Amino acid sequence: MSLTDDDGGTALFSVTDMVPGDTETACIEVTYTGSIVGADLAGLNLYGASSGALAAELDLDVQRSAAGGSCAAFASAATVYSGALSSLGTDFATGAAGLTPSAANETVAYQFSVTLPSTATDAVQGASGAASFTWEVTT
Repeated sequence: MSLTDDDGGTALFSVTDMVPGDTETACIEVTYTGSIVGADLAGLNLYGASSGALAAELDLDVQRSAAGGSCAAFASAATVYSGALSSLGTDFATGAAGLTPSAANETVAYQFSVTLPSTATDAVQGASGAASFTWEVTT
């Protein structure tokens, strides 16, 4: 089983000077290149780890396209996760369900939006945060 993405090992986001109410959006295409498909898979899950005072304040929304979707013409087919960045699961069992691949070489686009809520207080001024995301597919 194997997953690849189109980010080339670069950061999905690098945001500076975010103010309350701001949203940043980025898209990534994930391709399953394995040969085990459908009911033989437990699924494709997204999980992560976040750190820093700002990460605890950010909201994360992850939308996925239908199979075969792309970032160039992104159309949401479902919400994968919507909530506090710091509440996203930290392993496969607690992560958010993506789309279980139904065919080898299937690509799905995922759109990530990070928002600093308009209710954020001055306490986050000058704060920083970081997050890493992991995709995992398992049988």
